[in-house]
Amino acid sequence: MAFFDPKLPTMLQIDAARTQGLGFVLLQKHGDYWRMVQCGSRFISDTESRYATIEMELTACVWACQKCRIFLAGLPHFDLIVDHRPLVTILNHKLLSEIKNPCLLRMCEKLIPYSFTVSWQKGAAHQIPDSLSRSPVCEAVPDRDADGVKADFVHETVIAALETSCTAEDGLPLAQVVDPGLEKVYAAASQDPEYSSLKHAIIQGFPDHHHQLHYVIQPYWDVRHMLALDDDMIVYGARLVIPTSLHKEIVGCLHEGN
Repeated sequence: MAFFDPKLPTMLQIDAARTQGLGFVLLQKHGDYWRMVQCGSRFISDTESRYATIEMELTACVWACQKCRIFLAGLPHFDLIVDHRPLVTILNHKLLSEIKNPCLLRMCEKLIPYSFTVSWQKGAAHQIPDSLSRSPVCEAVPDRDADGVKADFVHETVIAALETSCTAEDGLPLAQVVDPGLEKVYAAASQDPEYSSLKHAIIQGFPDHHHQLHYVIQPYWDVRHMLALDDDMIVYGARLVIPTSLHKEIVGCLHEGN
């Protein structure tokens, strides 16, 4: 371990292990050697366990920067090292206005106070944060406080109030408030093999090459970084992805509106 020196080259390595945890290590270069300043790990929350891979990795970035805030906030520059290549494009080259996924956008906004350049390195060279993420120590951040959590607190509060105040004819509280239109989408999604395959790819992470995908979901390859899960449904940015079995019906409804 070494004391932090703002004049030395600084590097923050992060990693996320699905179903396990997040890990990071803050390093500074002393001569020819990188010495550790701080490290940490924590379990992931129930909500985070359902994140797409890119959301999980970005959550690790935000959490690590916040844990090292006393060192990194105000630092002219540091290197942020990841082993998930899509983060390089999002964090180095995209404007906030170009990020359509609400979850990713909220997390990127949390990184505004920090000045860094993201670099990718292969997993074999990412040993310290990888080991920490696979052996987490600290408890998970509560879902309502988790960085990038999809469920907005105000939205949850309103729904909870509706569920409490709305009553059925017999005077008993209704079990839940559900959009009737969404019920059909939920039902169709649960029976759609293509939808299930796409959800699996989002959860487990897309492969490195297009041809490694099942042929039925290869058309989603070019937009894979924009896909995420929200309440067990697939979303593309702020838009809901409709199961194939409902495409004709939805198009018909749109035509009727015209």
